[in-house]
Amino acid sequence: MNTKILKIVVVGLMAALCYISFMFLQIKIPTPAGFTSFHLGNTFCVLAALLLGGLPGGIAGAIGMGIADLLDSAYVLVAPKTMILKLGIGIITGIVAHRIFHIQKKQGAALWKAVLVSTIAGMLFNVIGEPIFLIFIQLLF
Repeated sequence: MNTKILKIVVVGLMAALCYISFMFLQIKIPTPAGFTSFHLGNTFCVLAALLLGGLPGGIAGAIGMGIADLLDSAYVLVAPKTMILKLGIGIITGIVAHRIFHIQKKQGAALWKAVLVSTIAGMLFNVIGEPIFLIFIQLLF
């Protein structure tokens, strides 16, 4: 089987899982500044990066979560930010997992440690990157 086609199909599947988990499995939380939500969309972005590598995982997250934001009136204005940050989550997770830890060669406890550290790195990118992104946007406008 052609591996490029398989990779494209899995990216599409992960994008769909990101979308579904955000749109249908979320808990909206009202805040003074608008809404935020608890959802599992980022988990599929990270999973795609762990399975496929950073860029494909980031693309899956950006597509799935970006489309979800565009179709949800509460988040439509932050869709570009979401796409950039989810792409970053995937890329960082993939770099740490595949280039630093080489997870495809690990087994057992070493694999779990590599996956955990890679996932934390991707989520830290989101936690640190979002405020930086917002400051950057405010400086531009």
